[in-house]
Amino acid sequence: MSSHEFSPPQLESGDVRSPCPALNALANHSYLPHDGKNISIPTAIRALQAGYNLSWPLAFILALGACILCSKRLSGFDLSDLRLHNAIEHDGSLSRSDTPAGSKLAPIAPDAERLASLLGSGEDLTLDDLAAVRRARDKALTTPLSAMHNRIA
Repeated sequence: MSSHEFSPPQLESGDVRSPCPALNALANHSYLPHDGKNISIPTAIRALQAGYNLSWPLAFILALGACILCSKRLSGFDLSDLRLHNAIEHDGSLSRSDTPAGSKLAPIAPDAERLASLLGSGEDLTLDDLAAVRRARDKALTTPLSAMHNRIA
């Protein structure tokens, strides 16, 4: 992974990120453009395949979905476009606060308190731990997730 060393975003220089930690990681490791902007469908597909070993059809559906649901342009998307609340992004994140009532854009910054509670004692994080946190987050939602968001959350 030498060509994909970690490099944090330079937000003060105009880099953008999304509410999705997985896509942010792809940009931070330069599988996606490091600035998080003008990501074409082919670029997103290659990044998802190389970074996460996704199949071409799944990577295509995810990239196309980002364009259609969030950016409204087929030429591509910026990571910040994915902040559009309830398009792809949804409440109930394991790492971020829910979108405030009346806001159209989701928060990008991780919720430090939520992450600390998720990580608990610092021991290994198990599937059971994640399932317990997922159940607690679902129970705490003030508005239930849509059927689509419930499946992908």
